[in-house]
Amino acid sequence: MDSLDEAEEYELFGYPNTTIQDCNFLEDVFATFGHKIHAVLDIACGTGRHALEMAKRGYTVTGIDISENMLNIAMKKASDQKLKINFVKRDMLNLNFENAFDAAYILFNTISLLTQNEALIKFMNGVYMSLRTNGLLVIEAGNLWSHIAEGNFSNSSSKRDEEKAGIKRHLDVKMIIGPYNNIYSHKADIQYWRNGEMLLPKTKITNKRLFSINEFDLICRLTNFTILEVFGLTDINQKIENPNKIEEIESPYRSFVVILRKNR
Repeated sequence: MDSLDEAEEYELFGYPNTTIQDCNFLEDVFATFGHKIHAVLDIACGTGRHALEMAKRGYTVTGIDISENMLNIAMKKASDQKLKINFVKRDMLNLNFENAFDAAYILFNTISLLTQNEALIKFMNGVYMSLRTNGLLVIEAGNLWSHIAEGNFSNSSSKRDEEKAGIKRHLDVKMIIGPYNNIYSHKADIQYWRNGEMLLPKTKITNKRLFSINEFDLICRLTNFTILEVFGLTDINQKIENPNKIEEIESPYRSFVVILRKNR
């Protein structure tokens, strides 16, 4: 029985259609807070959706990801579009670039995978070393307060069916909270069909974390970054005016985007 490759699955179902919005936001951030941003690091670039778009806009892009299959898709897309992008297989916890980039970004709540504080601090220190003086770091993260305010941060289960390009998948997802109040686990039992023929099923268990603004403030103090602004979406017009009072927002954003600057 055939199986569905992780990279193909990611291409089909793995992300929302926000690439242009996200890259517009990055350019707005670079223009507002940066100085001659040219060389950028796309962390956990996946199959290259942001990296390709930023390269089209004239940036020198390096994209890193731990998945060789995803990078192969990204490199093929770059070649087909005649774009020069440096794609590197690299764990985001093992960044060994030194003063190489004007800015870095990690979007789509990928930072949620760093559930251990030691890993998060190691990541931040690695980015710090990779950025040039006054370099920018853009992080999109899940908003802990949103889940608390909605009162739905509890064990739950859901099922859904999705179909795209001849691939159908059925997901049976269980969310389990713990052991800490900002950590949760997704267990997904997934069945697949390609053009009606069943493929090998999979079970995926993914541990994730949510963040508070206060937590990011502490992380920045420990790793020599400064928070410049916080946005509710990848939209320069969605600035959170007082992040320290995010709990007063009537309908809090499910995620937020923090703009950080490397301290000297």
